[in-house]
Parts: sequence; structure tokens; C-alpha cells
Amino acid sequence: MKNFLSPTNRIVVARPNTLRAREGVCVVVATLPRSGTHLMIDTVLNNFVEFQANPLYVNFDKFDLSTQQFGGLMHGQLIKTHYPHEGENDTQNQRLESLQEFTDLKVICIHRKLEDSLKSYNEMFELSQTLKEYAQVDQKFREYWASFDPLEIEFNELIDINSIDVLLHKIEKHLGLAAINKKLAPTPKRSKARIYMYKLLTRIFGFRSPIINTGIRFSKVKDK
Repeated sequence: MKNFLSPTNRIVVARPNTLRAREGVCVVVATLPRSGTHLMIDTVLNNFVEFQANPLYVNFDKFDLSTQQFGGLMHGQLIKTHYPHEGENDTQNQRLESLQEFTDLKVICIHRKLEDSLKSYNEMFELSQTLKEYAQVDQKFREYWASFDPLEIEFNELIDINSIDVLLHKIEKHLGLAAINKKLAPTPKRSKARIYMYKLLTRIFGFRSPIINTGIRFSKVKDK
């Protein structure tokens, strides 16, 4: 059961040996850890049918595939990354450059108040990083992704369920795609029973879950 609920569940997260290229735009959701990564992934998955297929997304930071293969397989994929949070890497740089060369690439960046992001990050991974250190990481992150012409969303926009139409309009314009008519906002945090139910259903049925929830935090999961 623990492996089934883990962030590496094969229905939720793509594995290199099973990934197949799809049609359409490639979307990268880039954030610092604990900044709304999965809220945005789920917002895209629940509202844009183009991405509703199993596996649900690619974890770029954990994806072991040669640079030569990477760009060609990412057509139509939804990609998660915290890069360059752990430090820049030549191979990962080359893979991201290959996305620009071989795909119709769109990037969405989420920015959360640093104090809140850092507090959650330190608690989850039992670390003691300082705000000054984290601010330097944030600056490097913003500078790196600026060249990709991203759609930049504030965390508070993402969790404001009363403004889901405004948020989705921004995403529609950026991706050049139309959202479904019945807009689906993230499940309110207070509805814990529903959140856990949809997490479980997503790991069983993937995109056929009534509401897709790819969030990794069933408990303190040490997986960035």
C-alpha cells in the first residue's frame, strides 16, 4: 500500500521505459518545492482534456533518459520540475534546451511567499535552511526561467477557488487551449476526507478519477 500511494505511482508519474510522445503543446510547471506545484498540475489536468491520459505527468528532476531521446518524447506531456533548486546540471540544461528545440513549449511558474514556502520545505524534509539562503535560491530560480517567457502565477491566485475562472483564463491564453466548460478548482484544504479520497482514486484510476489529485503529501514523504 505504501508503494501504491507513493509519489512514484506508475499511473501518476511517467517512467522512461513506458513513455510515449503525444500530440500538442508540452507544458512545464516550474516551482520551488512546497510552492503549489501539484495544485497547478492538478488544475491543468482537471481542466484541459489534452493532458488527461495516464501516466499523468513527468517528473523532470527524477527522469533518467538520454538527452537525445528526451525532447522527442515530451510532445504533449505535462512536466513537473523544481530545477535549478538543487544546483544547475549540464545534462538537465541540455534536456530543457531540447524541449525548446523539439516541442511547442509553454512554462508556468508558481511563486509563493518565501517565508511560507521555506517553513513548509524545512518541516517536510527536516531541514534548517535559512531565509537568506532560500532567497538566493529563489533569485537563481527566477533568473533561470525568465528566458522561457513563463506564465507567472502567485500562490494565492492558485488557492482562491472563487477566482478559478480568472486563473484558467490566464492559462488558456498562455497555452492556446480551451478549458472545459465546468471549471474545477482545487479541493479546499479543510475538506481533508475528500482530498484523501481523490488522491486514492487518482492512484487507482489516473485521469478517470472524478477529480484528479496528484499531491504527494499523504504524510511526510521525503521526495522532492
